[in-house]
Amino acid sequence: MKREIYPSKQTVNLAECGRAPERSGLVLPLFFICLILLGMIIGASILWPLKRLENLRTDIRRKKEELARYQEYNEDYYQVEERYGQYFCTYLTEEEADIIERGPAVRLMEEKTAAYGGTKSLEIQDNTCRVVIEAMPLSGLSSLMQELEASPLTRQVTVAVTAARENETDEGGGQTVTADLTAVLVEAEEY
Repeated sequence: MKREIYPSKQTVNLAECGRAPERSGLVLPLFFICLILLGMIIGASILWPLKRLENLRTDIRRKKEELARYQEYNEDYYQVEERYGQYFCTYLTEEEADIIERGPAVRLMEEKTAAYGGTKSLEIQDNTCRVVIEAMPLSGLSSLMQELEASPLTRQVTVAVTAARENETDEGGGQTVTADLTAVLVEAEEY
């Protein structure tokens, strides 16, 4: 039998057993300082950014809710804008804005000409209104022109008689005409 040979010891342990380290009073404060520094580093690099991220997410959620409320409130914005534009003519160019509003001019022509005969056609282009009246008594032609010229909507009125015929149904006889009236309307600022 062969005996096992153990290697010989090449290093020496010089630590003394049972002896406390000489600087044990510094170890504990250094440990707490390192622990505090580690806590600050973790807080500054991980916890504070996570807290900030959560605050930003909360702000975004609130802003999205606010945006949804505003969008719901403004659902009818385009309809309101269209109605607003009708009253204040914000959609018109400068040339179109200088043209008088059509509604009052049409009402004026219809009201004044209804008493004198049937309106065959009524056209408005720019600031010129053209009305064709059928079966109008010839005697009422001048009074109609005076009424139209007296209106603040018109600047000038001209008439052309296109056809005249005798009216046998009228007690006094007389002629009826087809009149072509052309009225130049005032500018929008003048009205």
